[in-house]
Amino acid sequence: TQGAAQLESSKAFAKEFIHKTDARYRPGLLAGTFLLGYGLVRFGVEFIREPDAQLVEFAANTGLHMGQWLSLPLVVLGGYLIATSSQRPTARP
Repeated sequence: TQGAAQLESSKAFAKEFIHKTDARYRPGLLAGTFLLGYGLVRFGVEFIREPDAQLVEFAANTGLHMGQWLSLPLVVLGGYLIATSSQRPTARP
């Protein structure tokens, strides 16, 4: 199925990213990349999704859905980890 093909493609990309680069030796880079990517995808999906019934007024007042507000810390933390990963000591074996 298409979902299985996408999963295999994602696994292949992750394997290449981890093993063919120095990302595994830079503490925070892999975790930061995951958090940033997940936060951005979740933030985007929340544009399509309807707000929860009890949070419609909150979304109208703030301009963002609750899921988007909850995704912002993931994006910020992921960006921070990526930006500071080059300043940490490398973890080479």
